[in-house]
Amino acid sequence: MIALPLIRQATALQYGEVLREGHSHPCVMDCLDDYGEDRRLAVKFRSTVYGGNRALIAELLASLLASALSIPVAAPFIVDCDASLGEAVADAHIAKQIRESAGFNFGSEFLQPARTVPPRWPLSGVYLDEALKVFFLDAIIQNADRSELKPNLLVYRGGLIVIDHEQALPFMHGAVGREPWVANELTYLRNHIFYSGLRGKTLDFGEIATLFVALDELRIQEHLNVIPKAWRLTNKDCQMYINYISTAQSKLSLIINNLNDFLR
Repeated sequence: MIALPLIRQATALQYGEVLREGHSHPCVMDCLDDYGEDRRLAVKFRSTVYGGNRALIAELLASLLASALSIPVAAPFIVDCDASLGEAVADAHIAKQIRESAGFNFGSEFLQPARTVPPRWPLSGVYLDEALKVFFLDAIIQNADRSELKPNLLVYRGGLIVIDHEQALPFMHGAVGREPWVANELTYLRNHIFYSGLRGKTLDFGEIATLFVALDELRIQEHLNVIPKAWRLTNKDCQMYINYISTAQSKLSLIINNLNDFLR
């Protein structure tokens, strides 16, 4: 086991079931974490997500950033899967995915019982504050994949839990980014599950803005340091991410103005 200061590592022991939501179809796996505790994790395989390692990197960085901003997230894990696990799986397609994803994959705590946030969920009180933070997060990580059709958001024990960030940080995938400090780059968020619920309301970004600017380069580097070498993150990639967060912090007032105008 390698030492990972901000994230737990686990070893997959047995396949449980496939989750049919989304295109990547993560699998629930029985795992043993690096403290010897049994874990039931939803594992995204490198061979099934669009972008492969890049998507796993986006998942991990977005999860760590959400946690740093005090946004509840299904606890992330790096899950070591042995190719031989596929031999006991009756579904030939799933068995092939496991074989082709031997090594480190991205996993998150499988939360039960939890339910998906329904479309046009009325926002008030604590849920309004949580929705605002999620909207801010998705603007920062440029996440277009949290819509009414695909919320990627759970209600668990009375609070909101963000999940599924493989399409976040598109510039890390080599795609064109959508910088939130550019006003006309926010249009993709019109499809966001909370767009209609937040529009026209009095919004206060103060708390999450304070947490965001408090992230220093050392903390951001710590997030990058926990990414497995097998995912092939380069020094250039790391500097790109550090520069992006730093630029977003320096333009935070402009970002908040753009978000307020966009949600007016």
